Amino acid sequence: MEPVQQAEKTNFQNHKGHEFIPTLYHFPANCEACAKPLWHVFKPPPALECRRCHVKCHRDHLDKKEDLISPCKVSYDVTSARDMLLLACSQDEQKKWVTHLVKKIPKNPPSGFVRASP
Repeated sequence: MEPVQQAEKTNFQNHKGHEFIPTLYHFPANCEACAKPLWHVFKPPPALECRRCHVKCHRDHLDKKEDLISPCKVSYDVTSARDMLLLACSQDEQKKWVTHLVKKIPKNPPSGFVRASP
């Protein structure tokens, strides 16, 4: 992968919860939207990679507003969690749900999990 300049590291595109960073691939990689190659040794096509879930795709898919990319699976939205608690009828029911969810959510991230920021 070609090094990305400092200014580009903060320059990302939001799309369906993804935070796409512009990049170029000089090693084998395929687009997850169309399965065509994303790489070329000398002149790779413009590509994007989600810094959260690492989905890779051609930049053209987003530029042309094609609906080929599935939502980010690593995306976390605090407002949606708050909205879910508001659906509970009482504080006791909220506490019961939170206790249930805490048991289901692993305390340690799965192996191979990469954090987007420190």
